[in-house]
Amino acid sequence: MPQPKYTVIGTPFSTFTRTITLALHYKSIPHTQVPVFPHSPGADAAHPFGIIPTLLIQSHSDADAGDGDAHAENAHTIKLRETQAIIRYIDRIAHEPTLHFHPAPAQPEDADADAGMIEEKMWEYVSFVASYGMSYLVSPRFAFRRPHFLPSFLPSLPSHPTGFPTIEHGLVKPRLKHLASGLSPSAITPLLTPNLPALANFLDITAQCLPSPPSHPTPPFLFAPHPTYADFHLFPILADLRPTPEWAALLAHPLGPRLERWMESMDALECVRRTREGTVSAGVGLEVAGGKAAAGGA
Repeated sequence: MPQPKYTVIGTPFSTFTRTITLALHYKSIPHTQVPVFPHSPGADAAHPFGIIPTLLIQSHSDADAGDGDAHAENAHTIKLRETQAIIRYIDRIAHEPTLHFHPAPAQPEDADADAGMIEEKMWEYVSFVASYGMSYLVSPRFAFRRPHFLPSFLPSLPSHPTGFPTIEHGLVKPRLKHLASGLSPSAITPLLTPNLPALANFLDITAQCLPSPPSHPTPPFLFAPHPTYADFHLFPILADLRPTPEWAALLAHPLGPRLERWMESMDALECVRRTREGTVSAGVGLEVAGGKAAAGGA
């Protein structure tokens, strides 16, 4: 029976979409990608709220044409929306290589380490990242609907953000908006400084969530010796943050050195290299008059 044909609806610029394409590439699932922005006609046709990503699952079946000899191929397409639903489907059709976290049995010397570190703690962290770390507001009034979306990508941020930071909403996308409006990178940096405490808060929470076995080396990835869905959720937003001056604030945090080593582990993955094109991490949106905006440059 022919394998389904998979199509990802969503621009590489979207961190949620990159989470999906990272998983598809990592599990060697062939697919194509239609690079549309939220609330564009293509996104509206695929998702009832016009957001991305959507996974189109096109299955083929031979239907009897009625003469006993000829057959016609009919295609039936399922639209699977929402990142969490899509990754559950990907996991069901391709168990390996695993993207799950299976904590090793605790050793006596680790009695005080990672108490309560169960498999679901990885999913808890995924929810933290998706809800607070990478979320950006999606509203019909945003310029996603326009061909040149960056100048009015986001509304003004609150003066005193509360709760977990939204890295994309609080740092990355506002910088792109200001660059598109003509401000120099050095002029933008002080405008975003009030949002840096929210980044530190998010990193504090991350430090509390990650395994930290005292008697074993820190794993190369967030939860395990191999990538998990936690890695594929966090990496797209930190990869977008890395080419900006605000990356220095992350490196200065106590968790910074561990995250820098983790980013190196992620950079070595083939799926990361294959999903980089079209992202902020590849320079999209960072162009200014005369060339790309260097981190901290004038």
